[in-house]
Amino acid sequence: MRKQAHTPGPWRVDGYEIRADFIMTDDTSRSNGRIAITQDYGQEEHSCPPYSQCRANARLIAEAPAMADAWRSMLLGDLQAEREALKEARAILARIDAE
Repeated sequence: MRKQAHTPGPWRVDGYEIRADFIMTDDTSRSNGRIAITQDYGQEEHSCPPYSQCRANARLIAEAPAMADAWRSMLLGDLQAEREALKEARAILARIDAE
């Protein structure tokens, strides 16, 4: 299997930001663990999506590493791994859809 090029998970939602708990290096020290921001600070207020939409986007993005792991298990695992991955996929969707 290919080595992951992305920041390792788990990722977590912090307001409308997505953060990862990883060891800081010179390249990441300025980000303070931030992976993404789902609201554009540079936009005028009326053109930004509502906060609830930014949070929903953050939940979706934060689940990316877990979704990738579930897909790998479903596609590359045995039947038992596939069943466990389906359970995890349902849990991921529940976390994404949480309010």
